[in-house]
Amino acid sequence: MDNRDAGLSTATDETDSYTLSDMANDTVAVLDAVGVETTVVLGLSLGGMVAQQLAIDHPERVRALVSLASTPGEEGLPTATPEVLEALTAPSEATVEEQVEADLRHRKLWSNPDWYDIDPLREFFTELHNRAFVPGGGMRQFNAAMGSPSRIEGLQALDVPTLVVHGENDSLLPPEHGVPRDRRHVARLRVSGVAPAHRGDDRPHRPHIRVALHLRPERGRSTSSVSDPRG
Repeated sequence: MDNRDAGLSTATDETDSYTLSDMANDTVAVLDAVGVETTVVLGLSLGGMVAQQLAIDHPERVRALVSLASTPGEEGLPTATPEVLEALTAPSEATVEEQVEADLRHRKLWSNPDWYDIDPLREFFTELHNRAFVPGGGMRQFNAAMGSPSRIEGLQALDVPTLVVHGENDSLLPPEHGVPRDRRHVARLRVSGVAPAHRGDDRPHRPHIRVALHLRPERGRSTSSVSDPRG
């Protein structure tokens, strides 16, 4: 789904502020609108943060949680490089064409170099911004993530089957964001292979590192892991 300030969903005013809980409530509104009572929720990067918050705030609506290349927002985790942070917080460009070129420069900072193919990536960003160009929307979403509290305690209290997938070479959200410090809440952990998790273009993404975990193992849930998709 398109979160607020993205795609065809509502674009907020530059003076508006909101949190991940507000974005999670947007997801509940979509579920209500289509008559879905419970769901398996999957989110990538910012979407993973929204998915985590949804599971914390509305656990009765979530059958399972999948968090990809994301973070629980725990204090003390390593940050991206200054160059990446500068790209993430750069103001929007004035035109679609200028924004596409900026996105190409920025994406190269955290892409898998083996997958950074500039021509299909330019086509992808052009189609994305022609569908909906929301200047400032990304910054408002960034502020929502940064202004929301840590989700680590809420996640540790969940009784929801959870899969976390994170790349070992992720330069935007380093791998520590995908592995909980308190492994008492991890029933089983398996790590296979290495690759950045934030993808380089719009081709189907095959993460080479997969971390499978279930929270609160004392509840006696069965646990499964997945291995390297390359065999």
